[in-house]
Amino acid sequence: MSAVAITAERAVSPEGFAEIQQQTLTKRIEVYPARSWYPSQIGHPCDRFLVWRFTRWEQQAPHDWVLQAIFDEGNLHQPNVYAKLESFGFDIVRESDRPTQYKVGAATISGRPDGKIRGFRGEKFTPMRVLEIKTMQGYAFDKINTVEDLLHADQHYVRGYVDQEYTYEFLENLPLGLIVLKNKQIGLLKAIPVELDYDRAEWLLKRVERLQGFVDKKEDPPPISYDGGICGRCPFLHLCYPPKNYGEGTAVIEDSALIEDLARREQLKAGRDEYEGIDKSVKTRLKKMGVKSALAGPFVIEATERPVKEFTVKARVDTIFEIQRMTTSAAGPAPGGVDPPKGETQAPASPPEAETKQPPAQPVSSAASVGAQPQAETAAPAKPTDDPGVEGARQPLGGTFNRSAMMDHIQALFEDLKLADAKHKAQRDFLWNRFVGLNVKVEEASEEGLRKLTRELEALKAKRGKK
Repeated sequence: MSAVAITAERAVSPEGFAEIQQQTLTKRIEVYPARSWYPSQIGHPCDRFLVWRFTRWEQQAPHDWVLQAIFDEGNLHQPNVYAKLESFGFDIVRESDRPTQYKVGAATISGRPDGKIRGFRGEKFTPMRVLEIKTMQGYAFDKINTVEDLLHADQHYVRGYVDQEYTYEFLENLPLGLIVLKNKQIGLLKAIPVELDYDRAEWLLKRVERLQGFVDKKEDPPPISYDGGICGRCPFLHLCYPPKNYGEGTAVIEDSALIEDLARREQLKAGRDEYEGIDKSVKTRLKKMGVKSALAGPFVIEATERPVKEFTVKARVDTIFEIQRMTTSAAGPAPGGVDPPKGETQAPASPPEAETKQPPAQPVSSAASVGAQPQAETAAPAKPTDDPGVEGARQPLGGTFNRSAMMDHIQALFEDLKLADAKHKAQRDFLWNRFVGLNVKVEEASEEGLRKLTRELEALKAKRGKK
């Protein structure tokens, strides 16, 4: 961030407000050594990560300010869930102020469950149920309904919720528990009963004893095979060996247009993910409600049934591309404030004798988090009508920028390309957002952006003319 002084007037500007937010969140980021083993992380798939939290904690990269905001937001939900459960009629013993210490051989497990459920509307539970509270985005919330759904979740930290519950149930000698999920978008809760799996709990405790030996000897466990979902955002990625190898014959692409598209793709990802998540959540809820035809505020909802034929996909070899922005430092988000996809930044090791109650990360664009809009490009000198980069261009503007005339010209090109009707609005929006700017209004569009769009439309028209 720049060192520009934040005056009262700047504080209420989009840029100043975003800077204040980032500075405030960054100040709250801390990294602590692990003093004991935490049930929330016992199921983590990497031995090395767990051991290095003790032995190399000072070398881990701190998480970024966007993830800190997610942690802070997650901590706000727990009191709300307690209140809702109690309003339902549950008798809750809330989380204690100090963690309980459990000795497992030479190791110490330290933690505190979110609570215990003593009963419901006067009826006592014998034994009590161990309570854990987790928050999720709507689309994830809709997908998870059973313990098996948690155990087979794509994200390793979601699978770890069950290991955390097993650990507490075993150590508290309470074989039954409840994981309560909260949909962060609409506030609904969902209960997932969890019965203790003694074999899994015993394996977890033996794992702790085994890894304690590495901690005591200050030895490094062997690394796991590289997995982008586990290693990609690990705070120890820059230390771990063997380093990720991009392979022999890796090409260096210098196509500026492709690189520009990759950068724009990354900027748009957060918005796309949010849309897809809400879209899935809305349609799932409508299906459960049995809606056929309905009005919801200004929205008309119509359901139609579409038969899906059975078919067999022939065996083939597909090429799958994993695209991530390279980072110059393991700390913080990738350049541009966009978290790499399919990853999780680990929470910092907790202070002594405290297990940090923080939700897993969800990839968030820093621009999206503060509502920032992309800046319009700086106006450039007008290009002559015989610009060789414009194939077959018809340029009605000469050397003077006339916004009205240029927009008329762009509209004419859309009509020539048969993109002016309503059904092609998505294509027009895509071209506008790509060359002029995301959500940029006509009156705010830069000359250079409009010229780029014009050149692209001219080129498309020329290509179609050759066919």
